[in-house]
Amino acid sequence: MMYEKEVKEKVTAILPQVVTWRRHFHEYPELSGKEVKTSAYIQDVFKNLGIPYETGFFQNAVLGIIKGSHPGKTVALRADMDALPVTELTGLPFASKNEGVMHACGHDGHMSILLGAAAVLNEMKEQIHGTVKIVFQPAEEEAAIGGGRHIAASGKLDDVSEIYGLHVWPELPTGQVG
Repeated sequence: MMYEKEVKEKVTAILPQVVTWRRHFHEYPELSGKEVKTSAYIQDVFKNLGIPYETGFFQNAVLGIIKGSHPGKTVALRADMDALPVTELTGLPFASKNEGVMHACGHDGHMSILLGAAAVLNEMKEQIHGTVKIVFQPAEEEAAIGGGRHIAASGKLDDVSEIYGLHVWPELPTGQVG
């Protein structure tokens, strides 16, 4: 691949920060529709990375926008933000500080991975053809709210030709996709 070596170097460089972000999100989980501090934290990261972003179109959603230097289509990368009403009993040094709330479904990892991807893509925007929208979706766990449905209805993704997300699966070895 044309940029494989550069991407690997940038991913390796950002990995310690991704771990730090994940531990922060894990320590301060918020339930569906209440992701206020999570949203603010993501916005601060975007500010520090120099990534323009939008809010205010649905609850605590955050939409980062990385415009490449060359024309092309718009794609989106998406992560969920909310936690579950679960009491954490792990004893980890970064265990949930919010009683009865835990990132027990991997959303802390999803957000951290997406921030890492955004950081790398933003550093490489001179090589990007098109635009990458970075979508942080609240209220994924609460079907009655349906965060994804509201973000789609907002029109913010109308120009997106493809959208990608992920879900961690601890049983798979690192580097394997299932």
